[in-house]
Amino acid sequence: MISHLASDPQATRRYFESGRTLVEFYAKWCGTCRALTRTLQSVEAVVGIPVVKVDIEDDPTLAARFAILGVPQLLLLHDGVETSRVAGSLDESEFAAWFAAANRR
Repeated sequence: MISHLASDPQATRRYFESGRTLVEFYAKWCGTCRALTRTLQSVEAVVGIPVVKVDIEDDPTLAARFAILGVPQLLLLHDGVETSRVAGSLDESEFAAWFAAANRR
């Protein structure tokens, strides 16, 4: 299940400080973000790691921490460290290619 994070320090610690996490930074007004969310919902079961969404307007501090200048952006984190990033909307095959390449690093 995709988790939506608000400015909650406990959730931030759980998802951003240990293990692997896929993060979508988005904004409610962003149509491209909605398209990317549909892709993530389709591939969520095969990703095998937590998938979280962060609204840049609800949590500007977290967006600033990861230097999010535009949305949507997907980040793959390992123990809170960014290992890969992609911007814009992706369909399922584009997502699969990016995710596979990111996991080889």
